[in-house]
Amino acid sequence: MGFIRNELGLSMIINPELSTARAVSRLIRIPSAIDVSTFAKGRIELLELHIPDGSRLNGMAVCEVNHLLRTNVLICMVHREGKTYISKGDFILRAGDDFTVIVPPREQNFFFGQIGMASDRIRSAMVIGGGKISFFLTAMLLEAGISVKIIEQDLERCEMLSELLPHATIIHGDGTDRDLLEEEGLAECEAFISLTGMDEENILLSLHAGRHSKAKLFTKINRVNFEEVIESMPIGTIIRPKQTTAELISQYTRAMQNSMGSNVETLHQLHGAEALEFRVAAHDLTGVPLQDMPIRPDVLLCCINRRGKRIIPRGQDMLQEGDTVIVVSTRTGMNDLQDILKQERTEEARR
Repeated sequence: MGFIRNELGLSMIINPELSTARAVSRLIRIPSAIDVSTFAKGRIELLELHIPDGSRLNGMAVCEVNHLLRTNVLICMVHREGKTYISKGDFILRAGDDFTVIVPPREQNFFFGQIGMASDRIRSAMVIGGGKISFFLTAMLLEAGISVKIIEQDLERCEMLSELLPHATIIHGDGTDRDLLEEEGLAECEAFISLTGMDEENILLSLHAGRHSKAKLFTKINRVNFEEVIESMPIGTIIRPKQTTAELISQYTRAMQNSMGSNVETLHQLHGAEALEFRVAAHDLTGVPLQDMPIRPDVLLCCINRRGKRIIPRGQDMLQEGDTVIVVSTRTGMNDLQDILKQERTEEARR
């Protein structure tokens, strides 16, 4: 792909199906997560989780989490009743909250157990529809050791998938046939992914799978009409290829708008907020303890990536040229690392 881009003089190439498949595969790998945003070329993950009833997190202040649970995590943001909060140390968590957290990979299962979340690995998946997303996703899941069964209505497509994915089970049939779904083990599958070309069909399939299995549900939706209604339905994680593509384009254009050398390397849209990864250039933000920076109250520095080493930032930590830093903020539209500072400091730096 890099060769094609260079030969044709293209600035950017996007494969929406491949990008969407990568997003879904991450969620299947971490089944407790509502969403997974990756930074530093996949080395750092921002997990969105839900606090269940009876969780130890209920009523706990953010500053108490690591001490009481014996963990090393950073809770960055909380989404509650339609509002998003940057979670400072005195913020009290409640059951029913969705929260965004950075958890070291080796501690994920322990952390999930501490807060009352299932951390069982998904071992089987049923995919309805044999399109491009299904092909890319199945290849990734097979590589991760997950067995995959694809149900596709078009015989010619089934034959092609059988050749391209010899280790997957390809079923020629109608994915909306309830008897067929039952025969092929809907009740036992651990992930159910509706990827047909019709939104209505995908919604109905996921609703049916939710009633007849305990599988983690994924539902592809192309249209954005009636978004609030769709999101209130028990259809699991909603897959939006257009949104994935838009985020990639937005990430690129925001990087091109860079004004002071601190490019936006990665961008993820969250609930009423953004998570961004900036590359740190040589300017007056380097070499200054974070506790001495006039950082905006609606901004939180979540993680520093320094030559592949992951650093959860504390007050004494300092940014260095060449670092990438992950920032979450309820303020959208930031293009430069200087934008994390309070307005008066930003204007002073730019004069």
